[in-house]
Amino acid sequence: MPNIKDCERMTCGLRMVFGSNAKWKGKQLEALWATLSQKDVLFVAPAGSGKTLVVHLYSFLNQAAGIVIYIVPLQALLLDLQSRTPKEITSSIYDPFDTEQHKSLPQILFVSVEDVNDQFFSFLGGLKVNAKISRIVFDEVHLYLTSKFRPHLATILHIRAFLTHNPPPLLMLSGSLPPILEKQLELISPHPIKIRSPSDIPNISYQVKYCSGRKEMESCLKEVVFKGDKTLIFVLTRREVEDVITILKEDGVEARGFHSEMEPEEKRKILEDWKKKSEDKTQILVATIGFGTGIDDPETRTIIHWGAAWDELHYYQESARSGRDGRSATSFLITSQIYLSHLPSGVTNFTSNYARDEECRRQILSKCIDGVQSMVCAAIPDAQLCDNCEKAMNHHRSLNTGKMTFFFLIQID
Repeated sequence: MPNIKDCERMTCGLRMVFGSNAKWKGKQLEALWATLSQKDVLFVAPAGSGKTLVVHLYSFLNQAAGIVIYIVPLQALLLDLQSRTPKEITSSIYDPFDTEQHKSLPQILFVSVEDVNDQFFSFLGGLKVNAKISRIVFDEVHLYLTSKFRPHLATILHIRAFLTHNPPPLLMLSGSLPPILEKQLELISPHPIKIRSPSDIPNISYQVKYCSGRKEMESCLKEVVFKGDKTLIFVLTRREVEDVITILKEDGVEARGFHSEMEPEEKRKILEDWKKKSEDKTQILVATIGFGTGIDDPETRTIIHWGAAWDELHYYQESARSGRDGRSATSFLITSQIYLSHLPSGVTNFTSNYARDEECRRQILSKCIDGVQSMVCAAIPDAQLCDNCEKAMNHHRSLNTGKMTFFFLIQID
């Protein structure tokens, strides 16, 4: 652990960049100290806990060391991450068509994993000659272990092999990497410093609406879309984006869509509109999974999963798009047996099992993400109750009320 002098230096950096009242959250200080040590680091912490701050402060405190290459798995993250970079730190997005980019290098260069190709390696080769790469960051590293992104795992290995002479250390970030999957990352980094925080987000209430069929699902959707609340609805397919927009329109609710087949400029505009302040913003967005991971908007109050989530990691990550400001938020799952019996290829059985389970939703998720069982909602100070805990508490109250009434009648007699 850092000594007092090191803590003072890092805290001074924190307040210079983020304001005089800025304070450390969770294990940020420990993660920053490990990152400054120039060793490989795996930092797993809940969504909204400020993992990106570690990269910002590393760049700020370590400017002389060189450029940070920050690789993200989704195009939608690039603009969001750059917009959240403090003005004290220079940053840009890698543009494969900009042949002059290497002449004016920022402190942080954001790169989509889709752009890591022969042309990018040529760019890296130029950096090796003209500048030092101080660290490579892999954001949302858990995604590289899923079927959709697994092919890109080879890309990460290729980067390490390319930089084999004096390779820069790695910083691997994740909000939902189960311990059971950590071993798979040994291909990338055999012995990283591991820093892990519990995944639970107490201010989110997890609610399941298990419906009899499509009509009831539509009724539930209209019921839980609170007009005026900023709401993000996740669906599995592009067709469902249009379906859900139509359902809401029938109820006089306007919504916009977001999916992978949109043009980059259209996606950028939707993301910008989404992040605008309440009087200007798009209130309801219906999106496929390409939108959810890593997007940070503190005003989002409600998340809805229509039908199913791809798996437990996507469900957790997408639910965590709500309540980023620390205020109470809700994550709804609206589904039915009929829907779950016709899931697209690649979707796991997580939703089916989760929807039927009578355990505390928070405990189910902590077992999936952390490998250990958390306390039930009611036992966590200031935690929002899930639907199962609400039912259990209401049942307990009704039993106690009956006993009290019976006792009272006996006393009167």
